[in-house]
Amino acid sequence: MTEILLHIGTHKTGTTSLQHRLAAATAPLAERGVLYPRTGRPRRGPRAGHHQLAWSILGKGRPVPTEVWSDLGREWARSGLPRMVLSAEGFEHLSPTGIRQLRDQLPDARFRVVVYLRRPCAFLRSVYLQRLKKGNEHRPFAEFVQHNAHRCDYPRLLADWATVFGKAALVPRSYDKAAQGVGVIDDFLSLLDIDAVALPDSAGMPQRRNRTPSEGMLRCLYALNRAPVRPLLRPPSKAGLHALRRALVLLDRVDGGRTGGLLGARLPPVIDRAGLALAQRVCIDRIDALFNDWLSAEDRPWFEPSTTAGPKRRDQD
Repeated sequence: MTEILLHIGTHKTGTTSLQHRLAAATAPLAERGVLYPRTGRPRRGPRAGHHQLAWSILGKGRPVPTEVWSDLGREWARSGLPRMVLSAEGFEHLSPTGIRQLRDQLPDARFRVVVYLRRPCAFLRSVYLQRLKKGNEHRPFAEFVQHNAHRCDYPRLLADWATVFGKAALVPRSYDKAAQGVGVIDDFLSLLDIDAVALPDSAGMPQRRNRTPSEGMLRCLYALNRAPVRPLLRPPSKAGLHALRRALVLLDRVDGGRTGGLLGARLPPVIDRAGLALAQRVCIDRIDALFNDWLSAEDRPWFEPSTTAGPKRRDQD
């Protein structure tokens, strides 16, 4: 029976780096009996993951070729390989109905569903800062947590996938444990019994680094997102705001945060301890449930709340 290793994320767990490494190693993977298909990977934007497959079921995102799943089946059949890896963090958003639709597209394969789970407070913080950088967030962190804590309901996520594929098919992993150990890429490849040393790196592929700006620049971006700056633009322009935001992020990267430190010196922290404490409280029940059914007690320290209030210097998806 053919096997699919289905990597469903979650977001902010090194998915982009993993996908680029797999895409760069398409030929060596094939030599080891593993197909990392070209079908389902967009030609623009995030090119390394199979995002079109997730978008086709979710019904949102960029345009998707009508025959994307049929094309995937044909590519796999032509390859003659017994195993296939599919990776897209958008899969984590599928409802049970969507998960069944995915299974029905490839009914003859045996699935293993791999999901990396990040410490809930660190996950919420990382998503918040990413949205802040892109101009999609203007709420205080505490308010963001109240509306997004459901994204850390890992037991529900796992149960939805187990309903369709069975609990034995799920492979939940601690992102923090992997990242501070062998690394997420090596950890994932170990599930394929492949040594990462034998695969080329992704240096030749275009990549988009999701680096978090300095604390000072984050304060500036937060103020920019909240301030009534549109009347200052003649004419008001969303594109102009986007360009200004990108310029500030680029400047922060180039000068190592010095400008951000000057501009944000008198502005309040983006994430204060009160907001972080709220995130810890709303996530603790979900952490308990995670270890009742899915992970061993020895992994619990990797999910306990962190005491760090401020953002890390760099964050990478």
